[in-house]
Amino acid sequence: MGYNILAIPKQTYDYYGNKLNTRKPFKTSTKKIEWNRSAGRNDAEFKTTSKCRNCPRKLQWGDKRYEFDHWDNNNSNNSQSNCRLVCLFCHTKNTNFKRIKQKDKYTGIVIGHKTIKLKTGYKKLKKRKPKKSKKTRGNYYLDPLTGKKVKVSKSYSVFNL
Repeated sequence: MGYNILAIPKQTYDYYGNKLNTRKPFKTSTKKIEWNRSAGRNDAEFKTTSKCRNCPRKLQWGDKRYEFDHWDNNNSNNSQSNCRLVCLFCHTKNTNFKRIKQKDKYTGIVIGHKTIKLKTGYKKLKKRKPKKSKKTRGNYYLDPLTGKKVKVSKSYSVFNL
C-alpha cells in the first residue's frame, strides 16, 4: 500500500552523536512574497527590483547579492513572518560563527570542528541629523578680569570707552 519496507530513515545524528543540519530553505512563493513586501508592494504584482529590510540598498532578483534570513534564528521555522530579505552586507554583519573543537571521547585528540551560528541581531539605522554650521551668534570679547566670553551689546562697544 505504498510502504517501502527497505526504506532507510533519514539520519539526524552523525557518528559522534552531533546533530546534523536540518535546515530547510524557504519556498519560492514565500521568497517572492517577502521580496514584494520589503519593497512596499502588494503580493500579487512581482517586479525584479526590491530593497533590503535594514539599509536602503537596492536589490535585483537573481543577482545573488541578497539572502532570505530566518529572523528568529530558528532554521526549521519557515513561516512567512520569519522570512526577511536582507543584503549580503547586513546579513554577514549580523550573523557570526563560532568554531568549537571536536575531540574524540576516548583519546582526546581533536578530530574536527563544529561551527555554531550566533545571531547578534538587526538594528535599524538611525537617521543622521545635518551638522550645524558654526555661525557666530553675535560679537563676543574675552573679559580680562573673569576670563569668560562676554557678549557685546549694540549700545556698548569695547572700543567706546
